[in-house]
Amino acid sequence: MIVDLKNLGWTLEKIAFVLPISGASSVREWICGSVMKYDNGAAFVELWMHLTNKTEKEIPRINRYLIA
Repeated sequence: MIVDLKNLGWTLEKIAFVLPISGASSVREWICGSVMKYDNGAAFVELWMHLTNKTEKEIPRINRYLIA
């Protein structure tokens, strides 16, 4: 999802600026696999859906029960 925003010309700094997070380092941590707080994740998904014109059904999901 971050790649989608970067492909639209958004920098990590710009993503961090419009979300309720401290800075671009938080976005970098998400890229590396860090789990974001619920409120930050919800805001990020809303931003992603708005900018990419995608619906809730198109949100990429991980089924943690299938991970061995």
